[in-house]
Amino acid sequence: MEKKNLGAVLTVVIESFCYMVTQYLLASAIISFRRSVLFVVFFAVNVFVISKYLETLEKYVSRRPVQYGLLALCLAVTALFAWLFGFLAMARVPFS
Repeated sequence: MEKKNLGAVLTVVIESFCYMVTQYLLASAIISFRRSVLFVVFFAVNVFVISKYLETLEKYVSRRPVQYGLLALCLAVTALFAWLFGFLAMARVPFS
């Protein structure tokens, strides 16, 4: 029983870390391409990633307030990281 809970906690921690890294990269892309058609693509991918993260949380965390609390915590940590270190500048580079 205890190993199952430890595995679930470890899975949620790893998924949360991966979600925050992906969220940071997508936020950087959204900001970098805000005047391009690519903005729509990155924004749609961002919505998809959020929904997949919530599906993962629903699988391992039974209480809905805790699920949304973890989502809010991940968003806050990502925003704090972006505030402290800034966003990555991205640009389209044509193949030569």
